[in-house]
Amino acid sequence: MTITHPTRSPILRAHGLSHAYGEAATRSVVLNDMSVQFWPGELTLIMGASGSGKSTLLAVLGGLLRPDSGEVWLAETAVWKMAPTVLEKLRFERFAYIFQGFNLFPALTALEQVAMPLYLGGTSKKQSTDRAQAALVEVGLSAHTNLRPTELSGGEKQRVAIARALVMEPAVLFADEPTSALDSVNSDMAIRLLHGIARSHDTCVIAVTHDPRLMPHAERILTIGDGAIQDAQPVSERIAE
Repeated sequence: MTITHPTRSPILRAHGLSHAYGEAATRSVVLNDMSVQFWPGELTLIMGASGSGKSTLLAVLGGLLRPDSGEVWLAETAVWKMAPTVLEKLRFERFAYIFQGFNLFPALTALEQVAMPLYLGGTSKKQSTDRAQAALVEVGLSAHTNLRPTELSGGEKQRVAIARALVMEPAVLFADEPTSALDSVNSDMAIRLLHGIARSHDTCVIAVTHDPRLMPHAERILTIGDGAIQDAQPVSERIAE
């Protein structure tokens, strides 16, 4: 199943993705010749039953798991044809990731968490701090810059993680179950932030989720099962608003 966008070119596309775990009698196919496209400025949800391959697809698209066959392109760049060091650089500069467990460092303040990837990438300390501060303001945490993870709620921790991804100005932002540890209020806030980032930064945001409450916020919803895309709701009319 293929969907096309009426006016824009995809920023991320994949063709013929296949991947299986195990061997012989225990071999389990999770991606079976899957092709898919994603556009900038949109939030796409990937949904499906547990074990349907949602997180595997996200890892393959994000350059974290090499598929058994098939290819992923960022614009015109073939991701899986890159040398490992070049792929690592691409992941750092063009992709950003948000995971279920927040992945925050206990000893660092919110500001330090967000500034760290910039600083490690060679950005000056002042520029890293200024950009981190701006990202925290954007996610509504301007008053929490000096707090450490133990002083933050679950929703606030996720917003720090979102700011840390946002500060890198990625072409594609991947989120794996970004609301699984959050209550309904914070889930709504998190998905609104991700949708806002897609719109205001023209970022391609791809989120794996099992939470149907997130569906109204997405431009597209891909449902996968048996290694294939079972249903693909097309680009919402909201993209033209």
